[in-house]
Amino acid sequence: MPDIFISAPALWIAVGIALVAAEALALPGVGLLFAGLGAITTGLAASWGFCDGFIPQMTWFFVSTSVWGLILWFPLKRLQHGGATGYSDMIGAVAVVAEDDMESGKTGKVLWSGAIMNALLSQDNKETRVAKGASVRIVEVVRGVLVVSSDTDNQK
Repeated sequence: MPDIFISAPALWIAVGIALVAAEALALPGVGLLFAGLGAITTGLAASWGFCDGFIPQMTWFFVSTSVWGLILWFPLKRLQHGGATGYSDMIGAVAVVAEDDMESGKTGKVLWSGAIMNALLSQDNKETRVAKGASVRIVEVVRGVLVVSSDTDNQK
């Protein structure tokens, strides 16, 4: 029976690839991407002779995982949230005033894409009251509240 031996650098790289794949395919958002990149970095460092032995390799792994986390955290968060608000697909869409009439300065309810959502009339809105059942255009989303205008002909 042949001896099967895998070098430490190859093992680090294989584990790193497995961690990145697990993040991408099964456990998104857990942070395995950073650990996977740290393991790959450690494998490369070990193959180039920068770290021999268990303790130096573990040190490389923890330090490089932290560095990858610092480098990628904010860009990945920005990518995940799709820019500034993450509601860009809603802007310009038409909703319908639901439940009660909407009044300026008071939170009301609108129906958009099958969901009842909190909404406020835009400060630029010409009317101070919009009747239940009327169409409104979503012009902004602020902290999860839709800002709407009764001027549905004017696309933003």
